[in-house]
Amino acid sequence: MSDAKKTSELLNELKNATDLKTVLSENEAEFQANELVSYLKELLAEKKVTKASVIRAARLHETYGYQIFSGVRRPSRDRAIALAFGFRLNAEETDKLLAMTEYPKLYAKNKRDAIMIFALDRGFSLDETNDTLYEMEEALIETFKE
Repeated sequence: MSDAKKTSELLNELKNATDLKTVLSENEAEFQANELVSYLKELLAEKKVTKASVIRAARLHETYGYQIFSGVRRPSRDRAIALAFGFRLNAEETDKLLAMTEYPKLYAKNKRDAIMIFALDRGFSLDETNDTLYEMEEALIETFKE
């Protein structure tokens, strides 16, 4: 079961609040999850793909993938990057996705990130990217670990 609050619960807190800043800071995760879910929905429509195809291409466990799309789970940085490969995003779009999950964007001066930038902008699959990371002796993009 999700730790996410129902909209009615959050609305009730807002209506009964004496200090807006406190309510907003105590519920920051609610706002962030909603922002990510909205962005993922936008990407599905824009890229004309299904959740199932993105989750499959990202090599994520099916349940975990759907939990990300519903806002129940926040992906790790690697899993957010895996989603980017699942969506076939470029590096700039991936940086926006990473910002939504509050992780640092891809950094060209980091060898592993540089390889991923190269791969994203050339349309590599996740598997092709992991093969390249392996060849360059860098950590693979982890997708399936609980």
